[in-house]
Amino acid sequence: MKSYLATLLLGIGLTATTAFAAPIVQLKGGQTLLFPSQEIRDVLAGCQVERIKPGQVKPDNKRLRFPVAAGSLDLDTLTGEAEHRGGLELSCFGGETTLSLHNLRLDTTGDTPVITAMTSVDGTIGERIPLVVPQVAEEDLHNKGNKLSFKRIPVVLTVEAATLLNDTLG
Repeated sequence: MKSYLATLLLGIGLTATTAFAAPIVQLKGGQTLLFPSQEIRDVLAGCQVERIKPGQVKPDNKRLRFPVAAGSLDLDTLTGEAEHRGGLELSCFGGETTLSLHNLRLDTTGDTPVITAMTSVDGTIGERIPLVVPQVAEEDLHNKGNKLSFKRIPVVLTVEAATLLNDTLG
């Protein structure tokens, strides 16, 4: 099950990642495309969501795109990590507080795959938190040569992320 979940997490839109015959590959380039669940979109409905470059946010907040900076992946187990550039800045309900989520990491080395983020509030660095987890089914996996991807897999907030959003932004 861990291997399957690792596959799911790393497959959420990593593209242009070359995988050769070696059992462990270095990830260079590509991107992760996330589709926030309706729950996340509802939570952020009263918020201004801005990108931290080079991340991208589509106007409807239904797609978030982050370039892969580096990482490594075991091809046999699909266990590994992928570091990303960019992130998100959130301010909600006209408040003056800004929560930044940056340096996203897809991590499949633990029992449960997770996407984590470094946090900062009004420019003061915080800690790395588990941010979201994917909600996927096996039939959603698409393996095309050197690309592993999933189509439109939603991600849901972790308890830690929901608590942070509530406590910081109201």
